[in-house]
Amino acid sequence: MLGFRQSDVFGSKKLQQFSRSNAVDDYMTPKYVWKFLQPFIPKGKTISDPFTGDGWSARHLRSLGFLVKDHEGQDFFNLGREDLADAVVSNPPFSKKKEVLRRLKELDVPFMLILPLFVLSTKYLRDLFGSEIKLIIPPRRLHFRKLGEEEAFGTCSFETAFFCWKIELKESITYLEHQDDGDDEEVQRRKHTFVGGRKIATFTESARVHSVDEYMTPFEVWEQIEPFIPRCKIISDPFYGDGMSARYLRQMGFLVKDHEGDDFFDLAPEDFGDVIITNLPFSKKQQCFRRLEELDIPFITIAPWSSVVSKYIRELFGDSMQYLIPRKRLHFRKRDDEEVSKQCSFETVFYCWKIPNLPNQMNYIEDLLEKK
Repeated sequence: MLGFRQSDVFGSKKLQQFSRSNAVDDYMTPKYVWKFLQPFIPKGKTISDPFTGDGWSARHLRSLGFLVKDHEGQDFFNLGREDLADAVVSNPPFSKKKEVLRRLKELDVPFMLILPLFVLSTKYLRDLFGSEIKLIIPPRRLHFRKLGEEEAFGTCSFETAFFCWKIELKESITYLEHQDDGDDEEVQRRKHTFVGGRKIATFTESARVHSVDEYMTPFEVWEQIEPFIPRCKIISDPFYGDGMSARYLRQMGFLVKDHEGDDFFDLAPEDFGDVIITNLPFSKKQQCFRRLEELDIPFITIAPWSSVVSKYIRELFGDSMQYLIPRKRLHFRKRDDEEVSKQCSFETVFYCWKIPNLPNQMNYIEDLLEKK
């Protein structure tokens, strides 16, 4: 994963000194991750992994039958186009992701990179590639191996995906199916990982989880998607909250059905309007998406970006889910507070289903507005 320079010593634990912000660069890619990508890597092409790390990624790719150009001891940022192979397949240093993407665009080299999912919401990715990036979503959260250790521990706290440019893929988002890992010892070890003497925690119906539902949606968030909400339709916001979202939508000229006091899960299809526009409770997002699919009513809802990689989104909606990506990170207002908090620590997007006139599976709001 790391782009080592010649000053690195590979046979020992002596490496370049990294600042704290570079700690995320010390994680290597296990073989099972590259196995996920194997069917999509261009056949009959030479590939480059210029961020050599401890060298095992290139070895793994070779063991899967690919011809991999050697970049040991080279600095990626000093390489020209002629130094790289037909495509770059790599796990770049996350602390340098913006610079890496910019350089790859300058070199005009096709790539398949492992990157945090939230990169899709960044301005620099949009400015560099527009809507040309395609995603391959792994069947589960990827975990990595810390440099100097033998096993891949299940401690990655965020979602990653394979970002592809100028790679022949049929869809904007390709979901990989869950596979039987069989006798893959590395994966089996990872499944039974213990952290701090305890099994990795799972989410429970605790007060701590439900606290994320106590944030209301400010006017400026709904204002971003006003051009995409169908006019001349009756709108439902079944997650009433403090009632301000429905008020904001009415201020924009929409006819909004009143759901104060209603329980979303008890409502029948005829109790709703023509379109659901809402910010669903994040602690119940899986149950909410399942019910939305059962209702078969078009919707736009706010949800964390991380849900795009979930098995339930894939199984419920397949390729029919579309996404409106906001200009910048959305922030929300805590119930009973007047001010909007600027402390949302994760990316959210608008999940859209059966909404007309959205051209792509992934749509940047800013780009669509510029075309109008």
